[in-house]
Amino acid sequence: MSAIKLTLFGPPRLERDGQPVEVSRRKALAMLAYLAATGQAHSRDALATLFWPEAPQRQARGNLRRALSDLNQEVGEGIFALEGETVALTDGEGLCLDVADFQTCLAACTTHGHPSEEACLDCLPLLAKAADLYRADFLAGFSLRDTPEFDDWRYFEAEGLRQALASALERLAQGYSARGDYEAAIPYVRRWLALDNLNEPVHRELMRLYVLAGRRHEALRQYKICAETLETELGASPDPETEALYRQIVGGDVAPPPTVAPKPAWLPPALIAVEVEQGAPLVGRETELEAIRAKINTGWQGQGGTILLAGSSGVGKTRLAYEILYNMAQIGMTTLVGAAYEQEGHLAYHPFIEAFDRYLVEQKYPAEQNPITHYKPMGANDLQQENSALFKATASFLTGLSIDRPVLLLLDDLHAADEASLSMFHYLARQTRSTRIFLLATYRTDTALNSVSPFGSLLNALYRERLSEIIDLKPLSESAGAKIIDHTLTGQTDQALIKAIYDITEGNPFFVQEITRAMLKAGYLIQEEGQWRLPPGTALQVPTGLQELLRERVQRLGPTVESTLMAAAVVGRDFSFAVLRSITELPDSALFDALDAALAAHLLEETDTGYRFQHSLIRHTLYDALSRQRRAWLHGHAGQAIEATYIGRAEGLAPHIEALAYHYDLSDRREKALPYLSQAAQKAAAVFALEVADDYLERALALMDDLGIDDPVRRWPILEQLGMLARVLADTLRAVDRYEQALALPFPFNSEGRGAGWQPGPGDRVRLHCSVARTLITAGRVDESERHLQMAMEIMADTGQASLDYANLLYDVALWHWHNNEYQEAFEAAQRSLDIAEQLNDVTARAQAYEMLALVCHSLGKWQQGLNFEQQRSTLIGPNLDVTEAFDAHL
Repeated sequence: MSAIKLTLFGPPRLERDGQPVEVSRRKALAMLAYLAATGQAHSRDALATLFWPEAPQRQARGNLRRALSDLNQEVGEGIFALEGETVALTDGEGLCLDVADFQTCLAACTTHGHPSEEACLDCLPLLAKAADLYRADFLAGFSLRDTPEFDDWRYFEAEGLRQALASALERLAQGYSARGDYEAAIPYVRRWLALDNLNEPVHRELMRLYVLAGRRHEALRQYKICAETLETELGASPDPETEALYRQIVGGDVAPPPTVAPKPAWLPPALIAVEVEQGAPLVGRETELEAIRAKINTGWQGQGGTILLAGSSGVGKTRLAYEILYNMAQIGMTTLVGAAYEQEGHLAYHPFIEAFDRYLVEQKYPAEQNPITHYKPMGANDLQQENSALFKATASFLTGLSIDRPVLLLLDDLHAADEASLSMFHYLARQTRSTRIFLLATYRTDTALNSVSPFGSLLNALYRERLSEIIDLKPLSESAGAKIIDHTLTGQTDQALIKAIYDITEGNPFFVQEITRAMLKAGYLIQEEGQWRLPPGTALQVPTGLQELLRERVQRLGPTVESTLMAAAVVGRDFSFAVLRSITELPDSALFDALDAALAAHLLEETDTGYRFQHSLIRHTLYDALSRQRRAWLHGHAGQAIEATYIGRAEGLAPHIEALAYHYDLSDRREKALPYLSQAAQKAAAVFALEVADDYLERALALMDDLGIDDPVRRWPILEQLGMLARVLADTLRAVDRYEQALALPFPFNSEGRGAGWQPGPGDRVRLHCSVARTLITAGRVDESERHLQMAMEIMADTGQASLDYANLLYDVALWHWHNNEYQEAFEAAQRSLDIAEQLNDVTARAQAYEMLALVCHSLGKWQQGLNFEQQRSTLIGPNLDVTEAFDAHL
């Protein structure tokens, strides 16, 4: 048998010889999972009843036979052991099952001669392997709607495995904690807590471990998380035991950790290990990662260097940098990490101090070895000499670390660092080129930088002296974004939801993850048939925290820039200076200053026609921050500005019709949108974008309803066009409804009983009745069309005119008879249609009549006469016979 791998933690996945296998029947896949998970033989009757409970037993067994046959074909012969009336999976080494491996690891821990709730040294790797195997809940997102007994089994099986995981995580935490390795214990307790965030004893255990690991601040933060969770979910306060532990931590009364051996220098900082091992996977950065790894690996040959990761906020600079540190630590390098923080002011040398302090703590070295905080001044009167000595001491510290193995120092968010840190970075970049020291830094490209700012000056110096290599990170591809979404939701995601998230985030991984998490937490996503979906009518929501983060970037530039960009957000993602000037009413110089500031901050970019928001979420955030009334006022003024700006130009308003419809529809003068909605529909129809044209007209109709505009003169053409578009788009019900709404419009009469203003003439009404009839006939609802044809004939009888409308009506009557197999009546109606068309000398009507006569003659068996009619039609308008409408319903 081929090597079969069946994964049941998460949605079921099947592989044969390393290649994915698609199982066509969902119940067949469920049965395979059931047989594998239970690990025993089942009778055919039991399986048939379990998976087809509503079917008669004979039919259910037939369904079972087909499912087994499909699995044999798709997975491979020999997978089942079929003995009489029982079915089981074949024993052997060919099947790899993650659930079985998970249970095997846990069972092995019971053979070590200690109580099952404890963990010895030999248990720890087994328990860690079991925890790694449990990537998601058992058969997460997989269910059978018509098989409740299977769903019940899946639920209880999942709960049992979930409890087993909780026990394993608890023993891992206790095992590492008992050995004084608190940093190793913390990730397992965090995962244990994620299983049930209301488990208060686990909150306390995590608080205790944070303190013992020397992370007092995080212990206090964990208490706050615990209190907020209990209040939000249960309306309760923490237990007295939790409060007591909190007071002990605040008072410094929790016992310090015992002295343990230092962590090996080549292990990554705990911060990096937790992020890489527990966070979202790195995706879409394989090329950059491989290039940087190759560069840094030259450190083993005694070469150093400086690498800068650049990109906009949230593009994944820090995540890539962490992955690099993690990789380099695994091959034996010494790694350090520090960061600059914009919110904490500019503490001198802070990123370096943080990196050195963290390293010394993890290595159990005395804090006095920090070359900056414990620098001993020379006593020189020249401050420049003291500064140079401090820089040399820092370089010596790093050089000393690099004696045994290369050193990689990461400084995150270097753009936010103080000027002293930037000077030290420049010094180290110069001094470490011939050492085994690499500097890795990240910085944002969407901040307001200039060449004379301290950080801008550093970048210029590094470039001028050829000291650094810059790697500019771009947004992720849609496929890479999909992997982040799948990971965040712990399951497969519907392609439409992936596209919706990707379109609004434009591939920014932080935005992708934040929006996905927010939608999941708010309950806006549903899981159907193993895939996460966005329910119909639900719009993507930008989380409040992300909105505040983006708006803060704008607010830093001052109120003038903020108000200018808010006005621009109403105009659209792209906007021109002329239109924006009319809305803001700022002097040109002030408006240019505001736009230049936004360009420098990378909030905008210049285009051939004006400006464009760098990211759609920035525009969305500013737009959503406006009050409803202010937004409507700005939309109205945007419409006016577009009219005033472009009406005198050669192309006029034609290129801007859609924008005008959009702005006026959202303004406080919505009635002005009506003519633009109609014109936008005409533009769309002219390029055969029929769905778009239909949408514009439906919006126009809805707007008339909203505004209470009952004018039948304005409604008639809209309804007729909507009927025609719906008919072409095969929406029969809506087409008939729109036509009949037009026919039912109440046109006013004057005191003399005559129509006041424009009135639909007999020909107009005949045309609509014919349109309804032809729509119904085409849809195969021939009987329903008769009423409209009769009404049209009555109208024509009153007029007594031989008109083109009458010729077309007779064509439709002939069509109706033909579909009712009344071929002689169809022939007579078509002949009358031809007579009128010849009187009017209308080529199209004549060709149409010839077409129908040819069709009827063929149905009557008069082939030669039919060919003659077709020859006459071809002589008029060409050889291509178009009998689509006649045949659509009949066929």
